[in-house]
Amino acid sequence: MEHDQSQPNYKAYIQPILIAIQFLSCIPVGKQALPKEQDIGASLSWYPLVGLLLGCILAFVAFGASYFFEPLLSV
Repeated sequence: MEHDQSQPNYKAYIQPILIAIQFLSCIPVGKQALPKEQDIGASLSWYPLVGLLLGCILAFVAFGASYFFEPLLSV
């Protein structure tokens, strides 16, 4: 089966997002080769969205922890 060139290359769209997640957190995103300068530049526009996502996850964890632990332990 041949690769159809008309299909979009999703890896090219996902790569900058994964680079941003990998740079801004310690979440493993899989084994990847070292990103090129062009890929790092493309990932810069995703930093605010990835930061917002990570902040929401941490806020959700803190909010949920406040129900199970004393206030000083949940912060």
